[in-house]
Amino acid sequence: MTVLPVGRATGKIEGRFVVGVTDGADPDQDPDVIPVSGTALFKSSIAYIPVVGDPGGPVTWILGRVAAIFDEEGYLATPYPKGHPREGEVMYRGVFLHATDDTGGLVTDWTWTVEINLDKVDGFEMKFPSSNFAVPTGSVQDLTTLVKVPSSPGWGLPQSEAAALRSAESSAESAASAEESKQAALVAQQISDGVRADAAAGVFDGLSAYEVWLGLGHTGTEADFMNWLKGPQGDPGNATLRVDSTVGERVYVSAGATEKLLSATTFMRDVASLLTANVAIETDGYARMIRENNRVTLLLKNVGFLGSATSNYFLAAYPIGFRPSGTSGRIPVYMNSSGSTNISGVTVRYSERDMSIINRTATPKFGDQFSITQISWLTNDAWPTAAALAALPVVP
Repeated sequence: MTVLPVGRATGKIEGRFVVGVTDGADPDQDPDVIPVSGTALFKSSIAYIPVVGDPGGPVTWILGRVAAIFDEEGYLATPYPKGHPREGEVMYRGVFLHATDDTGGLVTDWTWTVEINLDKVDGFEMKFPSSNFAVPTGSVQDLTTLVKVPSSPGWGLPQSEAAALRSAESSAESAASAEESKQAALVAQQISDGVRADAAAGVFDGLSAYEVWLGLGHTGTEADFMNWLKGPQGDPGNATLRVDSTVGERVYVSAGATEKLLSATTFMRDVASLLTANVAIETDGYARMIRENNRVTLLLKNVGFLGSATSNYFLAAYPIGFRPSGTSGRIPVYMNSSGSTNISGVTVRYSERDMSIINRTATPKFGDQFSITQISWLTNDAWPTAAALAALPVVP
């Protein structure tokens, strides 16, 4: 593929887009953030530019479309081209576009347009209107400020000048309507003065609620009337709450002899001691488990597999009170690692004594520095005892 004609200038477009979602079952209580995926298509407002000054002679420069993608962290990136062994993968962050003010061409003051098409996240679809913008020579611009989003209109100089013109027109309209507002205020004042005059003349005087009460045959003072409005004291309720903090926290509500569990949690427990030799916890990683009512969730971050076998055990045993309701089964898992070992749709198989991963390749990883892998199942176990969890400390 040939390079640009000699002397042709470019500018760089950068940017990052993420989606805020509901907080998941992780240690903090902040909303989670998911990087976007999708494409951004850049198109010029003109079809071609006659270029002079190139050693090879004049050349007609046809402006094709420039396609970009978003990497695993939501950054705008340039992909490897079609036919490359890594076609479609990220080549580098940012996108270089031909400068719109390049004086080497016989056409200047044209613009680029970007169309952003993002994949849905949790059923949510974000759409952006097409946006026009200039790319000055050697500039580095953020796509976030170039597209019009609710938090920022993304206006450059042309849009700002147009906004100033609209503001001036609006000011003129406001001046024209000021007199109308003044007249409306005078009318409102006249109505208010009339109401005050009627009130002073007793036009609105009528019976009070106390006088109506007396007219219905009741007797007594105004205090008697107020007590009559309150009514008798009702019977006290018989529902009570009970909190059991022996292991974690369980909240019960009871009405008479019937007691019902409202909520229960063991709090987050460190289960790194239950991992097998097939996996290792890397920097800032952890293995934690929590039971909430009858659902158990295992959270793994920066937990990498060792070796290359396609099936490996990674959880040596379940604590009593956390075991799956069935003796065997398979749970589909998305292993969300940002590295080259990222695998989607891996199936986890569990039994009474351990949990293993099957149908894997290379050396996948549970979670990474940006994400956490969650594996959940139901349990029929009784609530765990303090003795059963003695070796599993509570995560602060």
